[in-house]
Amino acid sequence: NVNPRLTSLVNCDLEYRKKWDKYVSQLNKIKEYSSGLQLLYWQVAYPFPMTNRDYFYYRQTRAMTLQRRDGTTQPAWVTISESAPPNPTLCPETKAIRVDDYLQTMAITADDEGTGSRLYIHSFDNPKGSIPSWLINYFAGSGTASYLDSAKKAAEN
Repeated sequence: NVNPRLTSLVNCDLEYRKKWDKYVSQLNKIKEYSSGLQLLYWQVAYPFPMTNRDYFYYRQTRAMTLQRRDGTTQPAWVTISESAPPNPTLCPETKAIRVDDYLQTMAITADDEGTGSRLYIHSFDNPKGSIPSWLINYFAGSGTASYLDSAKKAAEN
């Protein structure tokens, strides 16, 4: 029962996300452009015995109005994230494995009752390394569910 605007704010507030997202090891804004586009650095805490991954990427969020099939409109928040080209000056060297093939689109709208949020997430990244596919599938499923639960609790607080 969290409205879409608040859900988007919780996901995009870097300082707050560091508090509620257990997968964040580091998360920093490197640069913000006048268009609202942000250049971010994010290090994801992978469970033992795997090595953390880090991302150097662009992110932009836009508020939009969607036309529904019944002719009514509803607000939506769309966030697009995409890996940025390597830049040794701006992006730190770490012991984490750099993910340089990343794309995520997230759209947040109101649910059918208008009291909560509906999230649509399409995400791809190449985590590199020799991780067995069964392990990737396990963490993708449990990690996504855990992230959504944490995001919901953070928005309710």
